[in-house]
Amino acid sequence: LTGIPAANITGVIPAANLGTGTASSSTFLNGSGAYSAAGGGAWEVLESVTISTAVASVDFTNTAYFPSGSNSYAIIFSNVRPVTNGAQIHCRFGDSSAFWTDSSYSYHIGETGATSNSYAAQSGSYTTHMRLCPNQGAEVREACGATIFLHGMSDANTAPRLVGTYTASNDGGNAINGFIGGARMLSNTNNATQRFQFYYSSGNIQSGKITLYKIKTA
Repeated sequence: LTGIPAANITGVIPAANLGTGTASSSTFLNGSGAYSAAGGGAWEVLESVTISTAVASVDFTNTAYFPSGSNSYAIIFSNVRPVTNGAQIHCRFGDSSAFWTDSSYSYHIGETGATSNSYAAQSGSYTTHMRLCPNQGAEVREACGATIFLHGMSDANTAPRLVGTYTASNDGGNAINGFIGGARMLSNTNNATQRFQFYYSSGNIQSGKITLYKIKTA
């Protein structure tokens, strides 16, 4: 049938009758009348970890998240805080079997207080970790929020690295905002990077949420 006025149609039209191809939760009906895969630029949630009971670390170890040739990721921290005042967020990478704990990391942090117009810098090289957020307070109002981008995953010929921004409060309740960058040195990277973890310099992670996204580029 053709030429039926829309006003005369009731109920739900089956998706298969609207266009060619396969209708699913990962496709859309494009202008040519065919179902196509969603375009690039989308953030796909791979894993979200909610900490409601104190844990020593949050580990992302599912190697299926990091297939060869797919290395653009983002991490969101939501209200993450330590058990211990003055603790610092640390990060490590690893391959398919273990985290790398040798002295092969470097990092740089630039931060400022909410009412300050000057910056303080912290850095490290040949360290056993990357430092992400220094001297954070443990109170609810001092929790950390951060957006971190991961690059160089899944490739043994590329050094894994991260860059991002954070906001939190120190153990005195004063707001701190900053940018972070870190990497594992390429000369020490013999295997593809397929895992990473976050933990505090002292004590456990008390609460919060950490979400890993894959950034679709095609």
